[in-house]
Amino acid sequence: MPPDTRSERLAAAPRWWAHPAVGIAIVLWAMLAGALGLGLWHLRQDTLETQSQLLASIASSTADELQRGVQGVVIALQAAREDLDEGLPDTGARLRRRAALLPMVRNLWVLGPDGQVLAASTALPPPPMADYLPTPFGLDTDTVAFSAPFRDPGEGDASVALAMRWSRGGLQGWVLGTMPAGAMLGAFPRAVPAADTRLAVLRADGAVLGGTLRQNTVERGAEPQALADTTGPAPVAFDDHSRRLVQRRRVEPLGLTVVLTRDAGAVLARWADIRRLVGWSLLAIAATLALLLWWLLRAEAHSRRLQRRLGRVRALEALGTLAGGVAHDFNNILAAVLGYGEMAREGAAPDSALARQLDQVIAAALRGKGVVERILAFSRGASRPTAVFALEPMVEQTLALIAATLPAGVRLERRLEAPAACVRGDSAALFEAVMNLCTNARLAMPEQGVLGVRVQQRTVAEARELSHGNVAPGRWLVLEISDTGEGMSAATLERLFEPFFTTRGHKGTGLGLALVHGVVQDMGGAIDVWTRPGAGSRFSLWLPEVPAPAEAGTAEPPAAPEAPRGQGQAVLVVDDDPALVALAEESLAELGYEPVGFDDAERALAEVQADPARFDLVLTDEVMPGMNGTALAARLQALRPELPVLLMSGFGGAQLQQRAQAAGVRRVLAKPLQRDELARAIAGCLEVPL
Repeated sequence: MPPDTRSERLAAAPRWWAHPAVGIAIVLWAMLAGALGLGLWHLRQDTLETQSQLLASIASSTADELQRGVQGVVIALQAAREDLDEGLPDTGARLRRRAALLPMVRNLWVLGPDGQVLAASTALPPPPMADYLPTPFGLDTDTVAFSAPFRDPGEGDASVALAMRWSRGGLQGWVLGTMPAGAMLGAFPRAVPAADTRLAVLRADGAVLGGTLRQNTVERGAEPQALADTTGPAPVAFDDHSRRLVQRRRVEPLGLTVVLTRDAGAVLARWADIRRLVGWSLLAIAATLALLLWWLLRAEAHSRRLQRRLGRVRALEALGTLAGGVAHDFNNILAAVLGYGEMAREGAAPDSALARQLDQVIAAALRGKGVVERILAFSRGASRPTAVFALEPMVEQTLALIAATLPAGVRLERRLEAPAACVRGDSAALFEAVMNLCTNARLAMPEQGVLGVRVQQRTVAEARELSHGNVAPGRWLVLEISDTGEGMSAATLERLFEPFFTTRGHKGTGLGLALVHGVVQDMGGAIDVWTRPGAGSRFSLWLPEVPAPAEAGTAEPPAAPEAPRGQGQAVLVVDDDPALVALAEESLAELGYEPVGFDDAERALAEVQADPARFDLVLTDEVMPGMNGTALAARLQALRPELPVLLMSGFGGAQLQQRAQAAGVRRVLAKPLQRDELARAIAGCLEVPL
């Protein structure tokens, strides 16, 4: 953002958080995020529930298989006890046959009251009678005790011992059997659903008899009994920072528990991928919405600026139209004052008081004419002569005049950096515009400050938007006039170029900046205004640079000859103001012509139609009720093509020139007219010798 348009941009910028579209976008995004979040929560619960059901099914199958396998060992123990009860001979051979027939049984022993071996299926010693649950010494005859896992010396892997009590005739002891600890897992190792699934068979005290869930993991994760009681879809937190799903199944007749776990992170891995995808999608949607909202707010701010400028342009056009109408009426008044003043001045004695007074009247009328020209310049109804001229020499002339008026405390700083650069336009109008800006800058610093004037060449690569207009790509001359005065408020900046608007009360006319605006627009340029209360102001006039002319003449124009006189030629005068008709008739009569005046165009046309050859020239006003001057000229050309027509107007402009040329008008004269100017124009049309 260029600093020169900051005030206008800040004024047009909305509070983004108060924009309805922002609230709607936030609500829609929140609803979408809420719906997706709810969907993710349900998906997580469904995933955990499904996996928990699968684990529960595996745990149930494993528990049933464990019960069947252990029950075979228990049957072998019961059979051995029955052999003892019946007193059958060769108990050792029977134990060996049973151990060979049952795949889950490795070895069988019959122990006496003191733990001595009474019979065995193997020569290996029995496992020690320690670390059993329940304790073997307090067993009833129907209860099975399980030992902790131990290393089987015959097989080299882990085994678990089962013990049952026997008694006969006052004697008692135990029947022992061993089985592989891995056999307690059944088919689980071959049907494991995932690598992170763990299985354990626990005694009532929580000791792990077999499985892939390590004893230290169970001990760190929870109390063994608490772990055995835990089940459901909610993950359980372990002390090793893992979270696992837990399913357990009790084998009631044996006092064992099957515990099956799976890592919750692995179960929810796919769900976590979906969650990340949804999260990134929500972020992308939020970024897209933010980008769209930024574009919308910027477009609306730009639209508001354009509407403000359009309103300002329309206001200036309306005021210009009003100013043009005022100028037209004022022109008629000035024409009478100037015309009668000139005639009275000719009749006054030289060096008399009356002559001096009439000179003041004429001078005042000419000043009023200058004011009218400024009003017409603003309304863009009056045309300006255009020529190619160097900008810096004109600026130097302005600074030479303004330097003499600066207070002692105001310093002039000039930076003229484009000595040969040229622009096209009305040099006199631009001179007056620069003088107005310098005068305003001086008035903004009544006691002290810095008046800065800078001319520089700028190349614009892309179209730029300024505070008052736009510049297209190309080469530009930028004339900057700045001051360190009190600056302007936003309200003043808004009405800066309105005609008749002034902050100096009765001391200002309010036409200076309006003239600046009109001059710069006529030259195809734009204005950039920067201001800050208490920090001063800067006006940058952007003018299109044009190539320098190949050769410029410096000869002084010849002195104007004396006004020529007529030889009795008949001149038809047409104006809707009777006073101006009378003035023109009297002036033309003094110049040697025979004037005939009408204040109605229809009556004047009828007079020519009655006798087309009567008049030698027609002098008509443009703005008249009914038929205007160009329409009258066109009708007269149809009657008599060689009849010269002079058109008077207080507006002028390119459009009037085109209409006048199409109607056959010889020349367009700007009102109010001085007598010498009128005399030369008539003489030129009638070819009167000068």
